Amino acid sequence: MADRVPDDPAEIEVITEEMRQLADEIVAGLREGLGRALGADSGVWSVCVSGSYARGDFIEGNSDLDLNIVYEPGRSGAFPVYDDGAEPGRAAIQGLIGGILAERTFHSHSPHGLDVAPLLWEWIPKRTQDARLPEGSANFRYFNVFMFDFLENLLVLWGDDPRVVMPAAPDPRTFAAEWFRRSQALNEHAEQADDEWRVPFRAFVSIQIAQIVFGERTLDKWRLLDLYEAHVPEFPMKAFGAKMIRDKVEARYPERPCKFAPRAEYVGFERQLGEVTIRALG
Repeated sequence: MADRVPDDPAEIEVITEEMRQLADEIVAGLREGLGRALGADSGVWSVCVSGSYARGDFIEGNSDLDLNIVYEPGRSGAFPVYDDGAEPGRAAIQGLIGGILAERTFHSHSPHGLDVAPLLWEWIPKRTQDARLPEGSANFRYFNVFMFDFLENLLVLWGDDPRVVMPAAPDPRTFAAEWFRRSQALNEHAEQADDEWRVPFRAFVSIQIAQIVFGERTLDKWRLLDLYEAHVPEFPMKAFGAKMIRDKVEARYPERPCKFAPRAEYVGFERQLGEVTIRALG
C-alpha cells in the first residue's frame, strides 16, 4: 500500500475493509498452516488470538490483531517480558505470516497492526492467587485484571488451550485500586524512565477498569463510551476521558492517526479517575 494519506472517503472505506479481510486471512492462514510450519522441536505450546478480534468488537483499520505465542515449559524470564528472537517457533510463525501477507501491510490505529505477545507456560496462572499485577510497568493484563475476557473469548489456532490449566477469573474489581495506585506511581516516573509513550495507553486501560467497577464486566470497545458516560460518576476531567475514547475508537492509520494531548493531562485525568474509583471501592 502507498504511504500517502488518502483523502477520498471511498478509498478510505476500501482500505479499512481490506484490514478486516486481511485479519481474517491471517487467522485462517495460521489455523491452516501452523501444523506444517511448527515441527516437533519448535518449542511452541500454543498459538492463540485474544482481544477485540476474538471478542467480536474488532474495528477495521483501528484494532490490533493480538497473537499470543505460548512457549513450552522449561524457559525462564521475568514476567511478562521474554525475548523470543532465538526461538525457532517464532521464526517459523513469522515466515508463515509473511507468506500470508505477501507484500501487503496490516495496520490498525498504527502501522503495527499485528501485536505478537511471547508468553511462557510458567506465566499462565494455575491458581487464583497466581493472578496478580506485576511489579514492573509491562503487564499482560489478560493474566490478571482482564482474565475474565481471556477465558471467555480466546481463539486457539494451534496447540493446547491455555484455559484448561487456568483457574476461574478473579473479580476484576479486586485489582482496580492497586492498578490505579501503581499506574499513578509509574506516571510520576515516566519521564525519567523514558516511558512517556505508555502514559496515554495506561489511561485508556484505566477507563476500561473504571467502567467495569461502575458499569458492566465487558471490554467491548463499541459500548465503552456509552457505558463510561452512563455509569462512571461525574468528576472534573470526565469529558477528557470521553474524548479519549472517541479518539481511540475513531483512529485509522494512516488517514486518522491517534491524537495525543500533553502528558500532564493524562496524568491528571487518571489521578482524578483513580480517586473516584478507589473511593467507590471503599
